[in-house]
Amino acid sequence: MNPEIEIITTESFPEFLTEIERISQADSSVWFRGNSNHNYTLSPSIFRGNYEPKYEQSFQTKFKSRALPYLTNRPVENYWEWLFIMQHHGVPTRLLDWSSSALVALGFAIMFREDHIDTDAAIWCLNPINLNESTRVVLTPEDKIPDISVNGNAQASFKIEAAARADYPIAITGPLNNKRIAAQKGTFTLFPNTNKFNLEDKADAHNFLTKIIIPNANIEAFKNQLYYLGMTESTIYPDLNNLALEIKREYNQNLEADV
Repeated sequence: MNPEIEIITTESFPEFLTEIERISQADSSVWFRGNSNHNYTLSPSIFRGNYEPKYEQSFQTKFKSRALPYLTNRPVENYWEWLFIMQHHGVPTRLLDWSSSALVALGFAIMFREDHIDTDAAIWCLNPINLNESTRVVLTPEDKIPDISVNGNAQASFKIEAAARADYPIAITGPLNNKRIAAQKGTFTLFPNTNKFNLEDKADAHNFLTKIIIPNANIEAFKNQLYYLGMTESTIYPDLNNLALEIKREYNQNLEADV
């Protein structure tokens, strides 16, 4: 990781909110990503394990041919709209999820920690406009954060065949083609078709990234604060499985209160 990136440790919920306010006031736009393990890197799923960015197009071809029986509405014939549906359902892509809500990101970091109960969590804060100034994509002042589904310049630089056109990720928005993206106030960074890398390792990453650490010892207190504010499992993942998780947690909390 670039050693110049600012790293902050917050041990209480009010302290966390103070830092979010400070960061947000300094930047005109801030996005957030929550990691249940503070050691997780900022790289998309297709950069991990044995996957390679060049496989994305093949994955999409297979997904499109097999997914139609399961889709209520068929997407338009647009590479990018299909890419967002793939991301939603867990197919490896060059997209990395962010949120415009710090509370949503905090929920991601601390609510679903079954495999990371002994580690600190982290919230990454991204200035998307500063990031996009590092890309080689021509963006207008009115379109500093482009919608990839309609912006021709961004599409041309980041299509899978355009490896030489982009060497930096770009902060983008996309179609709200499922209720989860809408609930999570989802935004994205799209990585180029290049050799694998982590966003935080870029030489100028300190210009657009800040990292907030939530110590493991304080996570339960943070969870309680989120629950009091109405941020629950089914708020972040609006489906029946997470509604069930929420009901079980409430039941266990009531049992502990009665002891």
